[in-house]
Amino acid sequence: MNVMSDSIFFSLRYLTVLFSILFSFGAFGQYGPMGIGNADGTEAPAGSPQPKLLLWLDAGSVTVPNNQDVLIWPDKSGNGNDFVAESASIAPVFRATGGLAGRPYVEFNKANNRMYCENFPMSDEGYSIYF
Repeated sequence: MNVMSDSIFFSLRYLTVLFSILFSFGAFGQYGPMGIGNADGTEAPAGSPQPKLLLWLDAGSVTVPNNQDVLIWPDKSGNGNDFVAESASIAPVFRATGGLAGRPYVEFNKANNRMYCENFPMSDEGYSIYF
């Protein structure tokens, strides 16, 4: 290599490191599902397009053994919007494996499966839902 190509290579490597450092801080700002909202349920700063995360149901956070009824599905958003089944006869079933990419899932496989969240904040403005 000659001096010119060595200096260009050094400059590009330096810029790559600089950009990695500068932009890595913003990459960890939101860590809810798919980068939506903050996992602790806090509001985004004023003027930010980031919405507040109200509910995050993750089958991996269910604490019952495999093939058991899910009476409480904990909310990971930090807002305490846990979903509850009134009884085992209407509760869905936890499956530890077999979901997408082998992940756990909650199966609503009974005739009248249902869960509810008594204090979920309803809004006239609507919600965005991501699957």
